[in-house]
Amino acid sequence: MVFVAAAFLGFGIALLTVSPPGLLNMTATKINLNAGRMAAFKFVQGALLIILIQTGIALVCAKYLYKNQQIMYMLREIGIGVFALMSAYFLLKKKQKKPKYLKKKWKPVSVPPLLLGLSLATLNVLPVPFYVMTSMALSHTGYFKFELGPMTCFVVGVTVGAGFVFRMYIVMFERMKDQLSWITKRMNLIIGTVLAIAALITAVQLTF
Repeated sequence: MVFVAAAFLGFGIALLTVSPPGLLNMTATKINLNAGRMAAFKFVQGALLIILIQTGIALVCAKYLYKNQQIMYMLREIGIGVFALMSAYFLLKKKQKKPKYLKKKWKPVSVPPLLLGLSLATLNVLPVPFYVMTSMALSHTGYFKFELGPMTCFVVGVTVGAGFVFRMYIVMFERMKDQLSWITKRMNLIIGTVLAIAALITAVQLTF
C-alpha cells in the first residue's frame, strides 16, 4: 500500500509542477513543431533522465534531514514563512497576460535534442529543494516513508508523471493552446492558493 501510495503521490505532484507552461515542456513543443516528434521525444528522454536523478538526490537529502528532527523542525518553521510570503506575492500579483511563447513562431534549434534535454533539465535545479520539502511533508501523512521501496516508487512516479505531461504537450499542443493560455493567465492565483494550503497544513502539523 505504501509503495502504491508513493508512486501515485509522485505522479500527482509531477502533474501539478510540470503541467504549467514552462521551459522544458514548451521547448519540447518547439522541437516537435520544428523537427518532428522523434526529436521531441529524444529531448524528453534527456530531460526525464535528469528529473529522475534530481528527484533521487532530493529524497536522499530529505532522508538525511528527516533523521535530524531538530533541523527538520526548523526547516518546517522556515517553510511556513516562505510559503506564506510566496502565497501573498502570487495572490496580490496582477493577472498575467497571454504569454509570448504561445504566440511567437519558433526558430529551429541546432543542438541535438537529447543533449538539449539533458542540459536544460540540469540547469533547472528548483525541483530539488521542492521535492525535499514535499517529501518531508508527505512523510508525516503516513503515506510515504524514507525507505528504499517507497523512495524508488516516488521517483518512478515523478518521472512517469513528468513524461506523461511532456507527451501531452507534444501530441496535443494545438488543441490545448487556448486552455494553456487560460491556465497561464490564472497561474498566480493557482500557485498562491496551493502555497497557502501548504503553509496551513505545515502550521497545523507543527501545532499538533
